[in-house]
Amino acid sequence: MENEQHEARWHIGSTEKEVHDLRREVAQTLGGWNLLLDADLTFTFLLLVSELATNAYRYGRCSMITVALVATPGELFIDVMDGRNTSLPLRPRLRTSPRAESGRGLQLVAAFANASGEHRTRHGKGVWATLSVPGAPEPPTLPTKRPSAVASRYAHLPGLSVDVAT
Repeated sequence: MENEQHEARWHIGSTEKEVHDLRREVAQTLGGWNLLLDADLTFTFLLLVSELATNAYRYGRCSMITVALVATPGELFIDVMDGRNTSLPLRPRLRTSPRAESGRGLQLVAAFANASGEHRTRHGKGVWATLSVPGAPEPPTLPTKRPSAVASRYAHLPGLSVDVAT
């Protein structure tokens, strides 16, 4: 991938089928970029995409979800934006009932992503996550207490309005 940066964007409806189709399209896009991703890393990134998009369709209560994907040397970035202005819990639920059929998505994102967070958009919120790509140059180290600094690196994307004030 050298010093290349790849970007892709999708606008999907708020349905389970469209989230399923999104996973397939993200996998095809990553493959088309000829990144050096092994099967485990690809699976992990698709899990992050799926969890964030599923949360947006289930809880975002909007008809359109915007998904931005950026691949830079050393890092994959996904941002899922919906029309809801509510904030996410500061921490994912630490305990979910063993019988619950949902409630583990943000736990998975927190466990597998290198960094994650949320930001305000013009029409709601965005929830993002990053994943390091082994063997590539390391992305710049950012203070862990300012996750908006990670999202602000991608603020140049058309339609992505990142509020970096903390």
